[in-house]
Amino acid sequence: MASPIRIMTGEGEPYSSAGVQDPARWALTSMSLVDAVSTMGMSIESRCSPPFIPAGPLPEDWERTVRVFDAVIQDREPRSDIASAHGITGAQVNSAVRTILTRYQTRSRAVALGRLADEGHGPSPERRHWQGETDDSWPWILGLVAENLPNDEISTRLGMSAVVLQDHYASMQRAFDCRPAPAALLRGGYSAGLCIPNTGSGANVDARARVLSLPPLDNLDPGLSPRIVSVLEGRSLWQTNAEVGKRLFVSTKTVKTHIARGIDKLGAEDAAGAFAKTVVLGHLSCGRSVYVRPGLLSDRELEAAQYVALGLSNAQIGRKMWVGKNTVKTHLENVFLKLSAPDRVTMVRRLFAANLLLVGSSASCQTG
Repeated sequence: MASPIRIMTGEGEPYSSAGVQDPARWALTSMSLVDAVSTMGMSIESRCSPPFIPAGPLPEDWERTVRVFDAVIQDREPRSDIASAHGITGAQVNSAVRTILTRYQTRSRAVALGRLADEGHGPSPERRHWQGETDDSWPWILGLVAENLPNDEISTRLGMSAVVLQDHYASMQRAFDCRPAPAALLRGGYSAGLCIPNTGSGANVDARARVLSLPPLDNLDPGLSPRIVSVLEGRSLWQTNAEVGKRLFVSTKTVKTHIARGIDKLGAEDAAGAFAKTVVLGHLSCGRSVYVRPGLLSDRELEAAQYVALGLSNAQIGRKMWVGKNTVKTHLENVFLKLSAPDRVTMVRRLFAANLLLVGSSASCQTG
């Protein structure tokens, strides 16, 4: 399976759209939807891309530069006090921040912090009592904050209202005892152990969790068109067919048609199964690696969710698990809540992102 990936922020080098009269239409006819949407100023999770790797050696006084940047993003004291504490001038404080932003090719401190952590220089989890309970949706929120996505995009992807999202931000601010700035909230997430670096190793998985290894599909050549792949990817990012159509500049009917064709070509039972097979075939990847608290999902909840990735209906899952359809529905509703997933397709995407679905040699549940 491709390495866990970061989410495209559009801040990197944009795809050259020279000669493309209609970028939106080009997005529907190209295999690289990521490049197309970057030309339109949109954000979308990229395909199979590795963690961000900065070019060049570490700058001089790197450790001090990182400490100064860390102090700045916490925003607890004036920069003059930060300068005094580190024995440097105010200009050198500003220079340290510019060095970090330049190295990680971004203007966003939150993005820089995420990439800093990916390279192994981020804040370590702190052994202390956090003020109040953390919420299971916070890792998903902070993962998108690390990509510098706007709040309306974050709320859309997570299936929550803008008011609920702001409530989460306020709760994080109290729990982490930090400023409301995105970088400060993200630093709190790293310190609380809710965020993990995107090293591409697939580490930090709950060893006690049941991990479903999906079989490769070497003998399957479904001949998926770029449009079908783009629509399936869009369906895993946004809640409804209407929203997918709006983002991809097509009608809802067209979205339904492409999803139906994908299901048919892949021999899947529904869109969630089709999406999982598209990932197995290597056409899509599923976002940055996300830490899921050990024991968050019960064995039965995880088992039901993983059967969804195999394309089984609730009735079929019930027969596999020897329970009724209503019990299966209850298990899946619990998973939706715990993973902040509004539907089955998004849930499958997040199981991949949490390394609870892997691509292996056999479709068997493995215990670490």
